[in-house]
Amino acid sequence: MKPSTRASYDTCIRVHIKPNLGFYKLSDLKSSTIQGFYNKMFTEGKSRGMIKIVHTVFRAALQVAYLNDIIIKNPAAERRVSLPQSTIKEPLKVFTPEEQKAIEKECSTERLGTAILLDLYTGLRRGELLALTWEDLDFEKRTITINKQLAHLRNFDKNATTKTVITLSPYTKTSEDRTIAVAKDILNLLKAFKEKEIADGISQASDKDLIFGDEKGGYLNPRKLVYAYERILKRANVGYKKFHALRHTFATRELELNIPIKVVSKILGHANTRITLDIYSHVLPECQDEAMQTITDKLLAV
Repeated sequence: MKPSTRASYDTCIRVHIKPNLGFYKLSDLKSSTIQGFYNKMFTEGKSRGMIKIVHTVFRAALQVAYLNDIIIKNPAAERRVSLPQSTIKEPLKVFTPEEQKAIEKECSTERLGTAILLDLYTGLRRGELLALTWEDLDFEKRTITINKQLAHLRNFDKNATTKTVITLSPYTKTSEDRTIAVAKDILNLLKAFKEKEIADGISQASDKDLIFGDEKGGYLNPRKLVYAYERILKRANVGYKKFHALRHTFATRELELNIPIKVVSKILGHANTRITLDIYSHVLPECQDEAMQTITDKLLAV
């Protein structure tokens, strides 16, 4: 199991399952009780994705009890409970073109501003962004290879002195490497960033070769990147959105420019285009209108 998956399952057990269902005897646990728990999570604002993970963990645990003859049936088995569904889709948090320009203007005020800019023009996940090394960049071919991710996770080592640990995992979220093209202007910004890091003695302080490491060249705590991002938003007078909004903004701009959905999906590292279509369906009607007008303007002889 990936460390990030283990940490996610651990959170489900500690934060959700034990406090709500841990006091039940297995023999007293009914499907209706579990269904009520899922419904309660949903009404409290927990995402369907979180509820799905909780259900996956809990159902698997109860299945072990069933297979070991501790219970006569699995009360969380398929068709015994269902995951709550919302008919209202949450609006995607995306920066407007004007907000994006304001953010870009303020990126020069922070050391990690270059990381924010790179994210706006590549749509990388935060963990992928912080795992990048200079070796992943090909300045001649103008590409970046994404083949690992950095994560800030709970430390499961019983002898550890810290509760959390920053680790570099040799795989992406979907376990598939991808190589994406990068604009020349962005690469020039990265070159300038590297020169400044070398001048400040940061890049040479560690053998990790990270593009966006900490002041000693080691792994950067993801929170520090978020803090820099929040300071930039404040200076730019732009309303707060989670860091992941940078990725959503990149994808939205791509689709607004009528970049094929398959290309956008590949750049984002989605397992398939269905995921991309589901997340960014709000952009497609506008794109269709523009595409139809474009083809009419070019081909229709009046």
